[in-house]
Amino acid sequence: ERAFSSGCIRIENPIELAGLLLDDGNRWGRDRIQAVIDAKHTRTVFLPRPVPVLLLYWTVSVDAGGRIGFKKDIYERDRTVLEGLAQSSRARTWPAV
Repeated sequence: ERAFSSGCIRIENPIELAGLLLDDGNRWGRDRIQAVIDAKHTRTVFLPRPVPVLLLYWTVSVDAGGRIGFKKDIYERDRTVLEGLAQSSRARTWPAV
Protein backbone atom coordinates (compact mmCIF):
# COMPACT_ATOMS: atom_id res chain seq x y z
CA GLU A 1 0.00 0.00 0.00
CA ARG A 2 1.20 3.46 -0.80
CA ALA A 3 0.26 4.60 2.72
CA PHE A 4 3.24 2.63 4.01
CA SER A 5 5.68 5.06 2.39
CA SER A 6 7.29 7.82 4.41
CA GLY A 7 6.09 10.58 2.13
CA CYS A 8 8.54 9.82 -0.66
CA ILE A 9 7.67 10.72 -4.22
CA ARG A 10 8.52 8.23 -6.94
CA ILE A 11 10.21 9.59 -10.05
CA GLU A 12 10.41 7.60 -13.26
CA ASN A 13 13.80 8.93 -14.50
CA PRO A 14 15.53 10.46 -11.46
CA ILE A 15 18.99 10.92 -12.99
CA GLU A 16 17.56 12.71 -16.03
CA LEU A 17 15.43 14.89 -13.77
CA ALA A 18 18.44 15.74 -11.60
CA GLY A 19 20.38 16.74 -14.70
CA LEU A 20 17.56 19.01 -15.86
CA LEU A 21 17.15 20.60 -12.43
CA LEU A 22 20.85 21.18 -11.87
CA ASP A 23 21.22 22.54 -15.40
CA ASP A 24 25.02 22.41 -15.38
CA GLY A 25 26.36 19.72 -17.71
CA ASN A 26 29.96 20.65 -16.91
CA ARG A 27 29.61 20.14 -13.14
CA TRP A 28 26.64 17.78 -12.93
CA GLY A 29 26.77 15.34 -15.81
CA ARG A 30 25.17 11.89 -15.67
CA ASP A 31 28.34 10.21 -14.33
CA ARG A 32 28.76 12.74 -11.51
CA ILE A 33 25.12 12.41 -10.48
CA GLN A 34 25.42 8.62 -10.49
CA ALA A 35 28.61 8.81 -8.41
CA VAL A 36 26.84 10.88 -5.77
CA ILE A 37 23.99 8.36 -5.69
CA ASP A 38 26.42 5.44 -5.44
CA ALA A 39 28.19 7.08 -2.47
CA LYS A 40 24.96 6.48 -0.47
CA HIS A 41 25.43 9.61 1.65
CA THR A 42 22.80 12.31 1.86
CA ARG A 43 23.97 15.44 0.11
CA THR A 44 22.30 18.82 -0.19
CA VAL A 45 22.65 20.49 -3.57
CA PHE A 46 21.15 23.90 -4.23
CA LEU A 47 19.44 24.49 -7.56
CA PRO A 48 20.50 27.45 -9.68
CA ARG A 49 16.89 28.74 -9.68
CA PRO A 50 13.57 27.82 -8.02
CA VAL A 51 11.47 25.21 -9.82
CA PRO A 52 7.69 25.09 -9.40
CA VAL A 53 6.39 21.58 -8.68
CA LEU A 54 2.86 20.33 -9.26
CA LEU A 55 1.89 17.22 -7.31
CA LEU A 56 -1.19 15.32 -8.41
CA TYR A 57 -3.11 12.96 -6.16
CA TRP A 58 -5.14 10.50 -8.21
CA THR A 59 -7.51 7.95 -6.67
CA VAL A 60 -9.13 6.98 -9.97
CA SER A 61 -7.45 5.70 -13.11
CA VAL A 62 -8.42 4.29 -16.48
CA ASP A 63 -6.32 1.56 -18.08
CA ALA A 64 -5.64 1.05 -21.79
CA GLY A 65 -8.74 -1.15 -22.04
CA GLY A 66 -10.98 1.60 -20.67
CA ARG A 67 -11.48 -0.09 -17.29
CA ILE A 68 -11.80 2.26 -14.34
CA GLY A 69 -9.79 1.52 -11.21
CA PHE A 70 -10.30 3.06 -7.78
CA LYS A 71 -7.71 3.36 -5.01
CA LYS A 72 -8.38 4.12 -1.36
CA ASP A 73 -8.44 7.84 -0.63
CA ILE A 74 -5.97 7.50 2.24
CA TYR A 75 -5.50 11.26 2.63
CA GLU A 76 -9.26 11.91 2.44
CA ARG A 77 -8.92 14.55 -0.26
CA ASP A 78 -11.65 13.30 -2.58
CA ARG A 79 -14.41 14.66 -0.32
CA THR A 80 -13.04 18.22 -0.57
CA VAL A 81 -12.79 17.98 -4.35
CA LEU A 82 -16.31 16.55 -4.66
CA GLU A 83 -17.73 19.27 -2.38
CA GLY A 84 -15.98 21.93 -4.49
CA LEU A 85 -17.35 20.47 -7.71
CA ALA A 86 -20.86 20.29 -6.26
CA GLN A 87 -20.63 23.90 -5.08
CA SER A 88 -19.39 25.04 -8.47
CA SER A 89 -22.20 23.27 -10.33
CA ARG A 90 -24.86 24.73 -7.97
CA ALA A 91 -23.49 28.23 -8.49
CA ARG A 92 -23.44 27.93 -12.28
CA THR A 93 -26.40 29.29 -14.22
CA TRP A 94 -27.26 26.98 -17.08
CA PRO A 95 -28.76 28.45 -20.26
CA ALA A 96 -32.35 27.55 -21.06
CA VAL A 97 -32.71 24.91 -23.74
